[in-house]
Amino acid sequence: MRSKTVLVVDDDIDLLPVVCDVLKSKGLHAIGVSDGITAIQVFNNEKPDAVLLDLDMPGMNGVEIMQAIKRIDNNVPVVILTAHGDISMAVKAVKCGAYDFILKPPDFESLVVTIKTAIEMPDDKAAEKSKRFYDMFKKHLSEHIGLQGYDDPKINLYKTLTEREIEILYLTAKGLSSTKIALQLSISPRTVETHRTNLMRKLGLNNKSEIILFALKKNILL
Repeated sequence: MRSKTVLVVDDDIDLLPVVCDVLKSKGLHAIGVSDGITAIQVFNNEKPDAVLLDLDMPGMNGVEIMQAIKRIDNNVPVVILTAHGDISMAVKAVKCGAYDFILKPPDFESLVVTIKTAIEMPDDKAAEKSKRFYDMFKKHLSEHIGLQGYDDPKINLYKTLTEREIEILYLTAKGLSSTKIALQLSISPRTVETHRTNLMRKLGLNNKSEIILFALKKNILL
């Protein structure tokens, strides 16, 4: 059985080989390229099972690269890498059919899990997930860019969090896994998950993506 292939597109010459090595160490075949034209050529020739794409690319940006890739194969899952300041471009990428997004700098454990899940997910489920992400991002953008007088009750609920819950909210929003958060805070992964469950319940959040969007809105990541 052949290894699944991931096309990694990033102009960061320091990060690109590291990401490829991590994917290879987890049983995936990784092809790294650093520009959009090459990415499209390699995608057309190699027909990879998934694409990991940085949005902030020179020349063709990430959205343009994704649009070209989707014209070749609309069903291929594309996971986007984005800095938290690129929220508007992330919206466009998700609208174009991105499977998921990962904030930079990436947590490699989460990155591998996301890519493997994307590869294994049936096409119809992946499309449904992309639509949910787009709706969520679109709502966030309209709020984030400054609707005057907007008052999100979730923001007020932030005051109900304990100090530990705030720490875990921040580290989760940065993309750290439960294991890495546990190491940083000198607690167990199970305790991390318990605190995260509690803070999500208090804030009415359902998943990690909503935690990230909440943190962006609250300016916790700035």
